Amino acid sequence: MYKIKTLSSGYKVLYLDCVVAVDEIEEISATDFDAVYIEYKNISPTEIALILQKTSPFVSKKCRMKPRFISSRLKDRSLSFAAVIDGFVTDINDPQISERIEGIYYNLSRMEFYEAADVSSNPIILFLKLCKYALSRNMITFTSCLIPGYSEGFSAIYQAISGNTPMNVMEQFARYIHILEDLEYIEKTDFIERVHLCPECGSSHLLYMECCPKCHSSHIKQESVIHHFRCANISPESTYAYDGEYRCPKCHHILRHIGVDYDRPANIHTCKKCSHTFINTQMKVICSHCNKTMTPADLTPMDIYRYSFTPDGIAAISSNEATLAINRDIWKGYSKFSSFLSQIQLLSYSRGNNKDIFISRFKIEGDGIRKDIAMDILEDLQHRYHYNNFSYDMPYIYMASKISKDTNEETLLHIKEEIENIISSIEIKYGNIHITDITYFHLKDKERINSFIKQTKTTKPLINA
Repeated sequence: MYKIKTLSSGYKVLYLDCVVAVDEIEEISATDFDAVYIEYKNISPTEIALILQKTSPFVSKKCRMKPRFISSRLKDRSLSFAAVIDGFVTDINDPQISERIEGIYYNLSRMEFYEAADVSSNPIILFLKLCKYALSRNMITFTSCLIPGYSEGFSAIYQAISGNTPMNVMEQFARYIHILEDLEYIEKTDFIERVHLCPECGSSHLLYMECCPKCHSSHIKQESVIHHFRCANISPESTYAYDGEYRCPKCHHILRHIGVDYDRPANIHTCKKCSHTFINTQMKVICSHCNKTMTPADLTPMDIYRYSFTPDGIAAISSNEATLAINRDIWKGYSKFSSFLSQIQLLSYSRGNNKDIFISRFKIEGDGIRKDIAMDILEDLQHRYHYNNFSYDMPYIYMASKISKDTNEETLLHIKEEIENIISSIEIKYGNIHITDITYFHLKDKERINSFIKQTKTTKPLINA
């Protein structure tokens, strides 16, 4: 069941006591509620994960950035998701809810929020959206890792939504952290710890075991070594056992008093699998996530630091400057069409942007046109225009560049002539293709960019260059 309840403070809370796909409920709009409260008596951790997914502040359009609260009765089953829950409360009338909502919306009101297309599938935008989410919850400091027990701030949020943190996610997270640090959006405040990760999957859930240096079995037994003073025999304690007493296996004398007849100078290990005896064991490590077996020397070390957002970083993340700075290399080479459009739209929302976007679009025609031919053409274009961005959305190829806002008509005409000459050379090279519908788009402002994005597949110029 779901319903919207108005609190005494005036805030409206969406009450859920079952798994509900909020975005699919037509009679509820994003403006109908300010927060979400989950009260589910008989719920499993799997169902909690599902309902949190359906109300995700990162993915759900209706729940975007909105506070979420869970009944304190579900706390034990929700601890792994605590980083993305704004509070465990006694019931929907708990005063904490109104206080927390007010604080979060106050922080959100100081930030400029822009939602790009396909947010959930764009790792850069998702990464910075997590930063915004953390800042809206007053999480100014965070750690550089995604390891449970060490994760703080938005890194804990990233951990909560990344599951078991495969190595590619860890590396991606670390790469963005380094970029933020280079941009002086964050700064190191403390060294926390050095941990070791599985080189195969990046998990920190590792099992350390003593093993036999010969066969690497962990089925080993440790016992003392006995030194018999009388005959100088040294051998494992088990070799002295005789009818409840110690008898030397060499001279057969009975040993009665430690320190007088014998001592125990060391311990020795015996492998139950291969019968090898040895003094020092070896260590092996087994990853509990991917089951890979390795030595401690094979592990990947990682230093964990605590970082803090700088004032410039908070300002850049609140707007879209950080997104553009991290994603700057998208203008060099090929991008998927969704990312191509997303980057163009992001530029239109940038503060102090002193660039226009100039896009060339042309259509590939011919018998048996395949995607690999289009990719070959894109590769040719990239060799000629190193600092442009290219994309392909059948049957059109797009080429985008950033030009100065004061670029004159004569310069634009020269750019067009150069592009058309290159297109002619491509037609000659590939022979069986024809390039038609060459169109230019000079995107000078937000309105023109939005118009272009809505009509990317029209066959006539949208904007006169």
